[in-house]
Amino acid sequence: VAPGSFTSLTVSADQGTAVLSAISGTDTESGSATLTYTAPDAEGNYTITLSAVDNLMQTGTKTISVSVAAKPAVNVPAGEVSGTWDANTTYIAQGALLVPAGKSLTIEEGVTIIFDGDGSSAAPELAVSGSLYCMGTENNPILITVPAAKRTQANIFAGIWGGIQGLPDASEMVLQYTNIEYVGAPTGPGNSSLYSGSPYDDGDPRYGVLFSNTDGKFVMQHSSISYTADDGMRIVGGTILISNNTFVLNGKNGGESVNIKSGVTGTVAFN
Repeated sequence: VAPGSFTSLTVSADQGTAVLSAISGTDTESGSATLTYTAPDAEGNYTITLSAVDNLMQTGTKTISVSVAAKPAVNVPAGEVSGTWDANTTYIAQGALLVPAGKSLTIEEGVTIIFDGDGSSAAPELAVSGSLYCMGTENNPILITVPAAKRTQANIFAGIWGGIQGLPDASEMVLQYTNIEYVGAPTGPGNSSLYSGSPYDDGDPRYGVLFSNTDGKFVMQHSSISYTADDGMRIVGGTILISNNTFVLNGKNGGESVNIKSGVTGTVAFN
């Protein structure tokens, strides 16, 4: 670009979004601009290209290399949880979690949740007394699982952690494009799932998903439950919509993929 004749400046990015603002110094020998770059969700190496044009329509370019690292994992202390868990983030449960009555937890697309259980009654569960909304998408589903080292063939029916347990006061549970795996650790004293009137006896393997509010609403679509020691899911109350899901290797000895009890109303289709 000819010196002293800078007329315009543009920017582009091969991934993510790059925007220029506060451009100054046009038609002078020097200028400035503010470049704002919003990185893509996926980690990797990307390129930003700046193009300057002079009054003779000559163009000069400058490239900037950007390295995008994965988001750091978020450790979630045992206890009550609510609010929103951000898209494309890994959350590591430090123990049993509970969505309390009157509160809700929304899990956005691309989230991975890790429950590190040991297959005992002390293994953590996600209990719901309020509402749970898992809002994955077709291209960016949610994964609720165990540490990578425990995702093995030997653990298919091992029942590593305690699953998602919708308690009698759970208002709503929605699972969209959500994949749940390696559930079935036994319940026991101290677990929210062993409430008065629970479908479990002390020591029973926990289901991948339980919903038990006769007045509640349960929706599961385009999701999967895999590698469970007992039922993939058990519904003992409420109004339901269960469609377009996949169930893989549920129940080591007599468990069922979908176990629905009398009094439940709704639709189950295309699974």
